[in-house]
Amino acid sequence: MSGETPKKKKKPKVFKRIPVLHEGLIAFFIFEVFYVAHQLSFDQAGLKFYLGCLVGVAIAINIVKFTAGAIAPCIATKAARTKKINMRKFADQCWQLAIHVSMTVSIMYIFTDLGLTNPEAWYWVDIERVWAAEPLYDLEMPPIKIFYLVQLAIWVYTCFSHIFLEASHKDYYEMLGHHVATIFLVFVSYNSGFLLSGATILLIHDCSDIPIDLLKTANYLMYDMETISIPITEVIFVTNLITWAICRLYILPRYIIYQTFTDPNHQEGMYLKP
Repeated sequence: MSGETPKKKKKPKVFKRIPVLHEGLIAFFIFEVFYVAHQLSFDQAGLKFYLGCLVGVAIAINIVKFTAGAIAPCIATKAARTKKINMRKFADQCWQLAIHVSMTVSIMYIFTDLGLTNPEAWYWVDIERVWAAEPLYDLEMPPIKIFYLVQLAIWVYTCFSHIFLEASHKDYYEMLGHHVATIFLVFVSYNSGFLLSGATILLIHDCSDIPIDLLKTANYLMYDMETISIPITEVIFVTNLITWAICRLYILPRYIIYQTFTDPNHQEGMYLKP
C-alpha cells in the first residue's frame, strides 16, 4: 500500500581497523619474519629449504584456489552458485583443507616410520616414546625437521596472505593474533629442539581442523537439508563437534599437556637440536 513506509535495507558491516592493534601485530609479524631468517642463517641448508618452502607453499595454495574456484560452480547447488562470495570462500577453504590433510598424513607417516605409534592406545601417538626418544638425527635434513620447516613456511605465508592479500572479515584481529602466535610457538619449539613433542601438538590441531574445513565447504556449497533435502552439512556439523571435543578437550590436555608435567622422560629424554 502507498501509506506503508519502505523497510530500510540493513547496511553491511564494515570492517573497522584499530590502528594500534593493527600496526602492533603487523610489526610483531615482521619482527618474526626477520628473526626466523636470522636464526636459520646459522643453518644454510635449513634456510634454503625454508625459503624454497615459502615459494612452493605460495604456488601450491594458488593452484588449489584456482582449481577449487573452477570446480565450485560445477558441484555447488543452484542457490550457492548465485552467491559469488560463497564460491570465493569455498576456494579459500579448500586450500586450508589441503594443508590440514597433507600435514596430518605427513606427520602420521613420520611417526609410524620412527616407531612412535601405538595403534592400541586411545591416542594413536605413543607419547611416552616421544618424550623418551633419543636424539637419533645426525642427518642434515631429517624428515621431522623438513616437516617443521614446511609448517613454518605455511604459517608465515598464511599470515602474510591474511594481512595483505585476503579481504578483511569481522574476525580479522582474532585470526591475525592466532597466526602470529602460531609462528612464534612453532619456531620456538623448532629452535629449542622439541620437534617430536611439538609435532604431536600440530597433529592434534591439523587433524581436528579437517572436519571444520569440510563443514565450511559443505556450507558454502549449500549442501544442507533445506536446499537439497539431504543433511550433509548437519551431519558434518555434529561430527565436527564430537571430533573437536575429543581432540582439543580430551586428548590434548589428558595425553600431552598433563604428561608434559608428570612424565620424567620429558625432562631427561628427547632434545633434538636442528
